Amino acid sequence: MQLPQKREQQSENGMVLHQSFSGPLPSPSSLIQYNQAHPTAADRSITMAEQQQAHRHKLEEKVVDSGNFRAALGLWLGAGITLGTLVLAGILILNDKTLEGLATVIVALGSTVAAFIYANERKIRQLNDKQEDDDS
Repeated sequence: MQLPQKREQQSENGMVLHQSFSGPLPSPSSLIQYNQAHPTAADRSITMAEQQQAHRHKLEEKVVDSGNFRAALGLWLGAGITLGTLVLAGILILNDKTLEGLATVIVALGSTVAAFIYANERKIRQLNDKQEDDDS
């Protein structure tokens, strides 16, 4: 929340006062004026701001929960695919398809390692971008 800023200008004809206020609620002096217009206006404005904040928190919680679910789902699916591929490679090797089985093992493990490297690089890049934005 920013504090109100006042700027005064003097001219030959008089003085001009400019006041600005930024935040989820009107300035305290505006709230007093609202209450003078209607006895519960300030309380209703504060309640509205509190409800909006609670709504925003609920949305942020949903976004975080969704991200956590997608991450866990990705890990489980990746593990399942990798294990399934390794089982297939084992079956190939047991059935005297050594070259094909070995190639399947290499592809399964290589793609799993590549996926983890890509995910870590992406995470590092996002953290660096966020840190640059915070520094600006």
